[in-house]
Amino acid sequence: KLMLKLKDSHPEFYYAYRYNRQINKPGNRHTRISGVAAAPGGAPVFQARVTATEVSSGMQYKTNTGIAGDFVLPLTKAGTYRVTATHPDWAAPSEQLVEIRLGDQQSVTLQFSKVV
Repeated sequence: KLMLKLKDSHPEFYYAYRYNRQINKPGNRHTRISGVAAAPGGAPVFQARVTATEVSSGMQYKTNTGIAGDFVLPLTKAGTYRVTATHPDWAAPSEQLVEIRLGDQQSVTLQFSKVV
């Protein structure tokens, strides 16, 4: 009941409390962006460099794709991320904008266009 009273007078506190309460519940997921980097025919791209850049701060998270073209980027902060993939054998790196909140998981497919 106290939190409902604070909702109007202190909305930042209320929403922070609500998000933290959801995250601390047992069974909640971790915040992350995952997905696959794929060639034009759908084949996986091994060792593509995947970078998620938080748009407002420029903070970057990086990883490489595995043998199946898959990747997972654990994130420490909510926001809008520009997710890109690059590979020396493929042209036109793929790029997507992803908005994520704490506790969310987003899945993306990063599609390369052609061989260099």
